[in-house]
Amino acid sequence: MSKVKKDEVKREKAKQKYQVLNWKTYNAALVKRGDINLYFDEEVIGHGIVSDSAAQPSDLSIETILLLKVVFKLDYRQAQGFACGILGLEVL
Repeated sequence: MSKVKKDEVKREKAKQKYQVLNWKTYNAALVKRGDINLYFDEEVIGHGIVSDSAAQPSDLSIETILLLKVVFKLDYRQAQGFACGILGLEVL
């Protein structure tokens, strides 16, 4: 087997650097990369956050938070904070 010099390996693995020429488009692409769309069933939106009994969260709101927890791989408290921020679920 032939020996490969370290310099040759480093040259092959070096990343190419690109110069940004259109900053407006580049910035718009970075903003779009962080865009997120969440679609909820009308039942979830119209059901309400709190059930009738003494400020207890409804079963549907708990299921929605647990779904967000699984999809985004969050801990329970992170999912709770995420739901409060996105959906405005202040009761939980």
